[in-house]
Amino acid sequence: MLYGAFIMWRFWAWEYDYGHNLDWENAPIKIPGMTYQPPLIGYKRLLNFEVWSYAGIGSWVCITGMALAAAAFILPARKRTTEA
Repeated sequence: MLYGAFIMWRFWAWEYDYGHNLDWENAPIKIPGMTYQPPLIGYKRLLNFEVWSYAGIGSWVCITGMALAAAAFILPARKRTTEA
């Protein structure tokens, strides 16, 4: 789970760098104060583009696997404490 959080943070940092460090000298469209950073999760309107970003099927499979692994670890521990 920590690795997944690190990857999400790292991807956000890459998006931030991509959207905020543009070459303003040669940009065809210049809008002061506008950043072109796409959202990590959710919705954002960038000029005339509507950008949606959500987790794909692989992410949901990983989240389900982690939840099942956590349940398999916690449930037997509860059973052992009630039997003793």
